[in-house]
Amino acid sequence: SDYDCEIRYHPCKSNVVADALSRKERAKPRRVRAMSMTIHSNIKAKILEAQSEASKNTSTPIKMLKGLDNQFERKEDGGLYLAKRIWVPVYGNLRTLIMNEAHATRYFIHPGADKMYYDLRGLYWWPGMKKDIA
Repeated sequence: SDYDCEIRYHPCKSNVVADALSRKERAKPRRVRAMSMTIHSNIKAKILEAQSEASKNTSTPIKMLKGLDNQFERKEDGGLYLAKRIWVPVYGNLRTLIMNEAHATRYFIHPGADKMYYDLRGLYWWPGMKKDIA
């Protein structure tokens, strides 16, 4: 061989000249998201329209909201919100549209059911949301 070298193992504490490659990472770095999800204006308009349609039928909101109707707040845009999340009624295919939009957007690579639920729950709410997404 061209080189005369000797390799010695030094346990962690005795290795005083350790570099980044020889040390185990102590804390996992927080994952940085390139883009956060936002409500697109056309989806929001459809949600507000669906809320309006749902409120025309007087018994519909009470059935859909499962007794949470007193916890809702009407915002300046006219929409019903539960803890800063817009209520998505059953009218039309809005829920499917929202899930497809979140799944198909170019900034996400198949996020998986749990991640998709946690991303969407910050913006939207409907009864049985987790079950629908998973």
